[in-house]
Amino acid sequence: MKIVILLFLSLFIFGCDEEPAQKDLSQKDEVIVSERCAAGTFSPDGTKIAWSGEKYKGLFWMDLSDSKYTELSSEDMAGWRFSWAPDSSGIAFREKLENGKFTILKGDLNKDANELVGEFSDAVYPPLWRDSIYSVNTLRSSNISLAKRPALKLKTPLRKMKFNAFVSSNRVSIININSGEIKNLPEGTHSPAISPDGSSLLFIDRNTIKILNMNTGNIVTVAEGSSASWSGTKIVFTQTVDDGRNVTFSAVKVFNLENSETSEIPVENGRIPLFPSLSTDGRKLLYTDGVSGNLLIHRMTEEGRE
Repeated sequence: MKIVILLFLSLFIFGCDEEPAQKDLSQKDEVIVSERCAAGTFSPDGTKIAWSGEKYKGLFWMDLSDSKYTELSSEDMAGWRFSWAPDSSGIAFREKLENGKFTILKGDLNKDANELVGEFSDAVYPPLWRDSIYSVNTLRSSNISLAKRPALKLKTPLRKMKFNAFVSSNRVSIININSGEIKNLPEGTHSPAISPDGSSLLFIDRNTIKILNMNTGNIVTVAEGSSASWSGTKIVFTQTVDDGRNVTFSAVKVFNLENSETSEIPVENGRIPLFPSLSTDGRKLLYTDGVSGNLLIHRMTEEGRE
């Protein structure tokens, strides 16, 4: 029943194409976008956010210093599993065109137009931006490195990707980028996310969150939950309680991979936090409120709240 409810909440996703709200100082958690929103994430440097529109239609980003927002795409599913550039300079995302083809685009936040990285006749999985921009052809299960030149010029070069992951045939599959070898996880696995260092895979086995070390094969079970995502060496996710018909409570949890300890972030009373994103420094939590549909930021001190 929990899975059905969570799927319902994921579809109850919410358009975000209106102007952001003015800051309301009476709010404990700051409303960043006052319209109904889907999943949002922080940029790696924590200075920007991006989020998706109704049923993942459209993709938007905002610089938190001025609260001005920009639409990167208005297409269906453009906001599903988009990927920030490691230096926060852009976003890679997928669009499905009316002719059935798929495109991967690179949105440079300093430019007015998106750059076409690749166009494909078959379905491709949403891109992952690391040392290059990667995707997977879900029909042929072949990895595609889409960048035709180095995607970024960083002071500290990123470690080359060894593995990528995608969902096909009701399961998560891992592909070795160099050899093309495929490893399939059990049926019912979903929501794969590669760790920032590329060594581990976060995924959900039905409703249990797990982490696979792709070099050793060891699996760590985190907890029951949903909407899990990486923040450095931490995992942020939600746990819900329902009475068999309605979700009555949702808590944001943080699992620290270094010490295997789990803590809770106490968001404002009366909220049902969905799709949590924790800034890399651990001081800001971005989430969608399941009650209002608004996108909010919760700021933390050592005690949990400013």
